[in-house]
Amino acid sequence: MHVYHAFGLNIHSEIELPGLPSQGEAHLPAQIKIRLGQLPEHLSGATSTRRYFEASAGQLLVHIQGVGRILVENGEYITYEPQNGAEPSNTRLALINLGISALFHQRGALTLHASAIATPSGAVLFCGKRRAGKSTLAAGLRQHGWNLVCDDKAAMQPENEQVIVTPSFPELRLWQDAIDHLGVRAKIMEKIPEMEKFNISLESGFHASPLPLRAIYLLESGELPTIQFSPITGMNKFQALKQHTYANQFLKGMELLPAHFRLTSFIAQKIPVTKITRPSQINQLTELIDKVDAALRSL
Repeated sequence: MHVYHAFGLNIHSEIELPGLPSQGEAHLPAQIKIRLGQLPEHLSGATSTRRYFEASAGQLLVHIQGVGRILVENGEYITYEPQNGAEPSNTRLALINLGISALFHQRGALTLHASAIATPSGAVLFCGKRRAGKSTLAAGLRQHGWNLVCDDKAAMQPENEQVIVTPSFPELRLWQDAIDHLGVRAKIMEKIPEMEKFNISLESGFHASPLPLRAIYLLESGELPTIQFSPITGMNKFQALKQHTYANQFLKGMELLPAHFRLTSFIAQKIPVTKITRPSQINQLTELIDKVDAALRSL
Protein backbone atom coordinates (compact mmCIF):
# COMPACT_ATOMS: atom_id res chain seq x y z
CA MET A 1 0.00 0.00 0.00
CA HIS A 2 1.31 3.44 -0.98
CA VAL A 3 0.23 6.30 1.29
CA TYR A 4 0.05 9.90 0.05
CA HIS A 5 -1.33 13.26 1.09
CA ALA A 6 -2.54 15.54 -1.69
CA PHE A 7 -5.55 17.76 -2.39
CA GLY A 8 -5.96 18.04 1.39
CA LEU A 9 -6.80 14.33 1.61
CA ASN A 10 -5.07 11.14 2.74
CA ILE A 11 -4.77 8.71 -0.18
CA HIS A 12 -4.15 4.98 0.15
CA SER A 13 -3.24 3.45 -3.19
CA GLU A 14 -2.37 -0.03 -4.39
CA ILE A 15 -0.78 1.70 -7.39
CA GLU A 16 2.37 3.78 -7.06
CA LEU A 17 1.75 7.44 -7.96
CA PRO A 18 5.18 9.12 -8.26
CA GLY A 19 5.09 12.86 -7.69
CA LEU A 20 2.47 12.81 -4.96
CA PRO A 21 3.83 13.68 -1.49
CA SER A 22 4.33 10.54 0.57
CA GLN A 23 2.64 10.65 3.94
CA GLY A 24 4.55 7.64 5.22
CA GLU A 25 1.93 6.89 7.90
CA ALA A 26 -0.36 4.08 6.78
CA HIS A 27 -2.28 4.13 10.08
CA LEU A 28 -3.94 7.45 9.18
CA PRO A 29 -7.50 6.99 7.88
CA ALA A 30 -7.82 7.11 4.09
CA GLN A 31 -10.25 9.56 2.52
CA ILE A 32 -9.44 8.29 -0.99
CA LYS A 33 -8.80 4.62 -1.70
CA ILE A 34 -7.28 3.61 -5.05
CA ARG A 35 -7.27 -0.10 -5.75
CA LEU A 36 -6.77 -2.65 -8.50
CA GLY A 37 -9.68 -4.88 -9.41
CA GLN A 38 -11.79 -6.47 -12.10
CA LEU A 39 -14.57 -4.21 -13.32
CA PRO A 40 -17.82 -5.01 -15.08
CA GLU A 41 -18.10 -4.35 -18.79
CA HIS A 42 -21.12 -2.15 -18.03
CA LEU A 43 -22.30 -0.20 -15.00
CA SER A 44 -25.42 -1.68 -13.46
CA GLY A 45 -28.21 0.87 -13.22
CA ALA A 46 -26.45 3.45 -15.40
CA THR A 47 -28.71 6.37 -16.25
CA SER A 48 -26.24 7.91 -18.72
CA THR A 49 -24.37 5.86 -21.31
CA ARG A 50 -21.90 7.16 -23.88
CA ARG A 51 -19.27 5.61 -26.11
CA TYR A 52 -16.54 5.67 -23.45
CA PHE A 53 -18.34 6.12 -20.11
CA GLU A 54 -21.40 5.15 -18.11
CA ALA A 55 -22.68 6.99 -15.04
CA SER A 56 -25.30 6.98 -12.33
CA ALA A 57 -25.71 8.72 -8.97
CA GLY A 58 -22.44 8.24 -7.09
CA GLN A 59 -20.81 6.10 -9.80
CA LEU A 60 -18.75 6.67 -12.94
CA LEU A 61 -17.25 3.95 -15.15
CA VAL A 62 -14.81 5.21 -17.80
CA HIS A 63 -13.11 3.25 -20.61
CA ILE A 64 -9.79 4.85 -21.62
CA GLN A 65 -8.09 3.51 -24.75
CA GLY A 66 -4.56 2.34 -23.98
CA VAL A 67 -5.06 2.66 -20.22
CA GLY A 68 -7.99 0.49 -19.11
CA ARG A 69 -11.17 1.03 -17.13
CA ILE A 70 -11.69 3.21 -14.06
CA LEU A 71 -14.63 3.13 -11.65
CA VAL A 72 -15.11 6.16 -9.36
CA GLU A 73 -17.57 5.63 -6.53
CA ASN A 74 -19.19 7.77 -3.82
CA GLY A 75 -16.39 10.32 -3.52
CA GLU A 76 -14.09 7.76 -1.92
CA TYR A 77 -13.12 4.79 -4.11
CA ILE A 78 -11.26 4.59 -7.41
CA THR A 79 -10.93 1.07 -8.83
CA TYR A 80 -8.64 0.49 -11.79
CA GLU A 81 -8.54 -2.46 -14.19
CA PRO A 82 -5.45 -1.98 -16.39
CA GLN A 83 -5.27 -2.71 -20.09
CA ASN A 84 -2.35 -4.88 -21.19
CA GLY A 85 0.65 -2.71 -22.03
CA ALA A 86 -0.65 0.41 -20.32
CA GLU A 87 2.13 2.95 -19.71
CA PRO A 88 2.55 3.68 -15.97
CA SER A 89 2.72 7.43 -16.61
CA ASN A 90 -0.54 7.36 -18.59
CA THR A 91 -2.18 5.31 -15.83
CA ARG A 92 -1.05 7.84 -13.25
CA LEU A 93 -2.40 10.75 -15.32
CA ALA A 94 -5.77 9.05 -15.76
CA LEU A 95 -6.13 8.25 -12.06
CA ILE A 96 -5.05 11.68 -10.82
CA ASN A 97 -6.70 13.80 -13.50
CA LEU A 98 -9.92 12.11 -14.46
CA GLY A 99 -10.37 9.84 -11.43
CA ILE A 100 -9.70 12.36 -8.67
CA SER A 101 -11.53 15.16 -10.53
CA ALA A 102 -14.69 13.02 -10.76
CA LEU A 103 -14.25 12.01 -7.15
CA PHE A 104 -14.06 15.67 -6.05
CA HIS A 105 -17.30 16.40 -7.90
CA GLN A 106 -18.91 13.49 -6.03
CA ARG A 107 -17.64 15.02 -2.76
CA GLY A 108 -19.41 18.30 -3.51
CA ALA A 109 -16.38 20.29 -4.67
CA LEU A 110 -15.80 22.05 -7.98
CA THR A 111 -12.78 21.11 -10.09
CA LEU A 112 -11.69 23.58 -12.75
CA HIS A 113 -9.24 23.01 -15.60
CA ALA A 114 -6.79 25.50 -14.14
CA SER A 115 -3.40 26.16 -12.60
CA ALA A 116 -3.03 28.41 -9.56
CA ILE A 117 -0.46 30.41 -7.66
CA ALA A 118 -0.48 31.79 -4.12
CA THR A 119 -0.61 35.53 -3.40
CA PRO A 120 -0.85 37.31 -0.02
CA SER A 121 -4.58 37.84 -0.61
CA GLY A 122 -5.33 34.28 -1.77
CA ALA A 123 -5.10 31.85 -4.66
CA VAL A 124 -5.26 33.13 -8.24
CA LEU A 125 -6.42 30.68 -10.91
CA PHE A 126 -5.53 30.55 -14.61
CA CYS A 127 -8.15 28.68 -16.63
CA GLY A 128 -8.03 27.77 -20.29
CA LYS A 129 -8.31 25.12 -22.94
CA ARG A 130 -5.53 22.68 -23.80
CA ARG A 131 -2.32 24.55 -24.67
CA ALA A 132 -3.79 27.86 -23.53
CA GLY A 133 -0.67 28.40 -21.42
CA LYS A 134 -1.97 27.74 -17.88
CA SER A 135 1.02 25.73 -16.69
CA THR A 136 3.51 27.85 -18.63
CA LEU A 137 2.20 31.04 -17.02
CA ALA A 138 2.31 29.45 -13.56
CA ALA A 139 5.90 28.31 -14.20
CA GLY A 140 6.90 31.79 -15.33
CA LEU A 141 5.29 33.40 -12.29
CA ARG A 142 7.20 31.00 -10.02
CA GLN A 143 10.36 32.51 -11.46
CA HIS A 144 9.02 35.88 -10.24
CA GLY A 145 8.68 34.52 -6.69
CA TRP A 146 5.05 33.31 -6.63
CA ASN A 147 4.47 29.81 -5.23
CA LEU A 148 2.49 27.16 -7.08
CA VAL A 149 -0.79 25.94 -5.53
CA CYS A 150 -1.85 23.45 -8.22
CA ASP A 151 -1.33 22.67 -11.88
CA ASP A 152 -3.83 21.64 -14.56
CA LYS A 153 -6.74 21.17 -12.14
CA ALA A 154 -7.90 23.21 -9.17
CA ALA A 155 -10.34 21.86 -6.56
CA MET A 156 -12.40 24.29 -4.47
CA GLN A 157 -15.47 24.48 -2.29
CA PRO A 158 -17.34 27.10 -0.25
CA GLU A 159 -16.49 27.63 3.41
CA ASN A 160 -17.82 30.43 5.64
CA GLU A 161 -18.84 32.62 2.69
CA GLN A 162 -15.44 32.12 1.04
CA VAL A 163 -14.26 29.82 -1.72
CA ILE A 164 -11.33 27.68 -0.53
CA VAL A 165 -8.78 26.29 -3.01
CA THR A 166 -7.07 23.02 -2.04
CA PRO A 167 -3.40 22.60 -3.06
CA SER A 168 -2.60 19.57 -5.19
CA PHE A 169 1.06 18.48 -5.16
CA PRO A 170 4.43 19.99 -6.19
CA GLU A 171 4.54 19.23 -9.90
CA LEU A 172 4.23 21.16 -13.16
CA ARG A 173 3.37 19.74 -16.57
CA LEU A 174 5.10 21.67 -19.36
CA TRP A 175 5.54 21.39 -23.11
CA GLN A 176 9.10 21.24 -24.45
CA ASP A 177 8.91 24.69 -26.07
CA ALA A 178 7.86 26.26 -22.75
CA ILE A 179 10.70 24.46 -20.93
CA ASP A 180 13.19 25.80 -23.47
CA HIS A 181 11.80 29.35 -23.40
CA LEU A 182 11.73 29.58 -19.61
CA GLY A 183 15.00 27.70 -19.10
CA VAL A 184 13.38 25.29 -16.65
CA ARG A 185 15.74 22.85 -14.95
CA ALA A 186 14.77 20.08 -12.52
CA LYS A 187 16.25 16.88 -11.10
CA ILE A 188 13.15 14.88 -12.04
CA MET A 189 11.54 15.42 -15.46
CA GLU A 190 9.35 12.56 -16.66
CA LYS A 191 8.40 12.57 -20.35
CA ILE A 192 4.76 11.82 -21.10
CA PRO A 193 4.58 9.06 -23.76
CA GLU A 194 3.84 10.17 -27.33
CA MET A 195 3.94 13.86 -26.35
CA GLU A 196 6.59 16.57 -26.17
CA LYS A 197 5.45 17.25 -22.62
CA PHE A 198 7.04 16.55 -19.24
CA ASN A 199 6.01 16.10 -15.61
CA ILE A 200 8.42 18.25 -13.61
CA SER A 201 8.80 17.67 -9.86
CA LEU A 202 9.35 20.80 -7.79
CA GLU A 203 11.74 20.89 -4.84
CA SER A 204 10.59 24.35 -3.72
CA GLY A 205 8.13 27.10 -4.59
CA PHE A 206 4.99 25.17 -3.61
CA HIS A 207 2.24 26.43 -1.27
CA ALA A 208 0.90 23.41 0.63
CA SER A 209 -1.99 24.84 2.68
CA PRO A 210 -5.53 25.82 1.58
CA LEU A 211 -6.17 29.39 0.45
CA PRO A 212 -9.24 31.54 -0.22
CA LEU A 213 -9.84 32.11 -3.92
CA ARG A 214 -8.94 35.70 -4.85
CA ALA A 215 -9.34 35.92 -8.64
CA ILE A 216 -9.71 33.89 -11.84
CA TYR A 217 -8.04 34.67 -15.16
CA LEU A 218 -9.27 33.04 -18.37
CA LEU A 219 -6.46 32.56 -20.92
CA GLU A 220 -7.19 32.74 -24.64
CA SER A 221 -4.98 33.25 -27.68
CA GLY A 222 -5.98 35.31 -30.66
CA GLU A 223 -4.75 37.26 -33.64
CA LEU A 224 -4.07 40.41 -31.66
CA PRO A 225 -1.02 42.68 -31.73
CA THR A 226 -1.06 43.22 -27.95
CA ILE A 227 -2.08 41.48 -24.72
CA GLN A 228 -5.52 42.55 -23.55
CA PHE A 229 -7.22 42.24 -20.12
CA SER A 230 -11.05 42.26 -20.21
CA PRO A 231 -13.27 41.82 -17.11
CA ILE A 232 -16.03 39.21 -17.49
CA THR A 233 -19.35 40.07 -15.88
CA GLY A 234 -22.87 38.73 -15.34
CA MET A 235 -23.88 35.37 -16.78
CA ASN A 236 -20.68 35.28 -18.83
CA LYS A 237 -18.80 34.54 -15.60
CA PHE A 238 -21.02 31.54 -14.91
CA GLN A 239 -20.64 30.29 -18.49
CA ALA A 240 -16.84 30.62 -18.31
CA LEU A 241 -16.68 28.56 -15.10
CA LYS A 242 -19.04 25.96 -16.56
CA GLN A 243 -16.97 25.70 -19.74
CA HIS A 244 -13.74 25.11 -17.81
CA THR A 245 -15.10 22.63 -15.28
CA TYR A 246 -12.89 19.53 -15.29
CA ALA A 247 -14.75 16.33 -16.28
CA ASN A 248 -17.97 18.28 -16.82
CA GLN A 249 -19.20 15.73 -19.37
CA PHE A 250 -19.87 13.32 -16.49
CA LEU A 251 -21.89 15.62 -14.24
CA LYS A 252 -25.34 14.97 -15.71
CA GLY A 253 -24.96 11.20 -15.53
CA MET A 254 -23.81 11.38 -11.91
CA GLU A 255 -26.84 13.58 -11.14
CA LEU A 256 -24.59 16.44 -10.05
CA LEU A 257 -25.77 19.24 -12.36
CA PRO A 258 -27.93 20.99 -9.70
CA ALA A 259 -25.06 20.98 -7.18
CA HIS A 260 -22.65 22.17 -9.87
CA PHE A 261 -25.01 25.01 -10.81
CA ARG A 262 -25.28 26.18 -7.19
CA LEU A 263 -21.54 26.09 -6.54
CA THR A 264 -20.61 27.70 -9.86
CA SER A 265 -23.17 30.46 -9.28
CA PHE A 266 -21.76 31.06 -5.78
CA ILE A 267 -18.23 31.43 -7.16
CA ALA A 268 -19.37 33.67 -10.02
CA GLN A 269 -21.03 36.01 -7.50
CA LYS A 270 -18.01 36.15 -5.19
CA ILE A 271 -14.93 36.13 -7.41
CA PRO A 272 -13.74 38.53 -10.15
CA VAL A 273 -13.06 36.85 -13.52
CA THR A 274 -10.85 38.49 -16.15
CA LYS A 275 -10.13 37.29 -19.69
CA ILE A 276 -6.56 37.64 -20.92
CA THR A 277 -6.33 37.54 -24.72
CA ARG A 278 -2.78 37.17 -25.93
CA PRO A 279 -0.98 36.73 -29.26
CA SER A 280 -0.26 33.08 -29.91
CA GLN A 281 3.50 33.52 -30.44
CA ILE A 282 5.58 32.11 -27.58
CA ASN A 283 8.12 34.91 -28.05
CA GLN A 284 5.64 37.20 -26.28
CA LEU A 285 5.48 34.93 -23.25
CA THR A 286 7.89 37.09 -21.25
CA GLU A 287 5.66 40.13 -21.75
CA LEU A 288 2.59 38.14 -20.67
CA ILE A 289 4.30 36.93 -17.49
CA ASP A 290 5.45 40.47 -16.66
CA LYS A 291 1.97 41.92 -17.17
CA VAL A 292 0.28 39.25 -15.04
CA ASP A 293 2.96 39.64 -12.37
CA ALA A 294 2.19 43.37 -12.22
CA ALA A 295 -1.56 42.67 -12.02
CA LEU A 296 -1.06 40.26 -9.12
CA ARG A 297 0.99 42.81 -7.18
CA SER A 298 -1.90 45.27 -7.42
CA LEU A 299 -4.59 42.86 -6.10
